[in-house]
Amino acid sequence: MLYTSLLLQMWHGLGTAEVPGWSRSPRAWRRSWLLGFISAVVSRVRAAEQAATSQATSPAAAEGQRMTLVLADRRQVIMQNIEHAYPVTRKTQMTYSGSGYGAGYSQGQRADIGSGRLRRRSGRSLTSAS
Repeated sequence: MLYTSLLLQMWHGLGTAEVPGWSRSPRAWRRSWLLGFISAVVSRVRAAEQAATSQATSPAAAEGQRMTLVLADRRQVIMQNIEHAYPVTRKTQMTYSGSGYGAGYSQGQRADIGSGRLRRRSGRSLTSAS
């Protein structure tokens, strides 16, 4: 769900961003914007993962509230699917316009990654036998 939400936010943000008139290549400016947005979101998600790991392994968690954090690394599965779907690929030279990066990064810092809505709930764990 997070991926789909971020994808929609990214394309909406890019669609509403105005390419400066002085930009030599609107296409390069948009690529730069996308790179900035993605960079900001990735750093925020990594920070949220580190915070969740710290909270789950803190001494306070050991004194009553216990959590088990499960993070699945799906890189290998994703890479196999990409190689299967696109057996022949080639590398191309991309051009970026530096000013688009800053605008995209700023938008990525404001993207909703769901952290504000996550609440601690009381209830059974997913592995509970009852």
